[in-house]
Amino acid sequence: MGELWLFVGALCVAYLLPGPDMVLILQTASVRGHAHALAAAGGLALARATHVVLAALGLGALLRTSPMAFDILRLIGAAWLVWLGIGIVRLSASHVEADALEPRRRHDTKVANLSDF
Repeated sequence: MGELWLFVGALCVAYLLPGPDMVLILQTASVRGHAHALAAAGGLALARATHVVLAALGLGALLRTSPMAFDILRLIGAAWLVWLGIGIVRLSASHVEADALEPRRRHDTKVANLSDF
């Protein structure tokens, strides 16, 4: 039981450090508002909780001992990334036409700097 608390404590310390997740939340808050930033933070928390639960259940050990399971999971992840990429390309192609009709909005310098991260 002591190892579990050590694991949870290490995760809490790691999650408190600022990183790309914090930049995403700050950018979302500055561009879309607090409600969208709260939704993004909730999604990140759900993803972290899922990762912690799967790690605690021993999925990492299973994947380490079973190369076939690891390859299957890796291929599923690659297919998911390809699917997301195709969706982004389709979405951006449809927005190019819509953006040509609308005048460009001037973005705040802070927002522009945050998006460069």
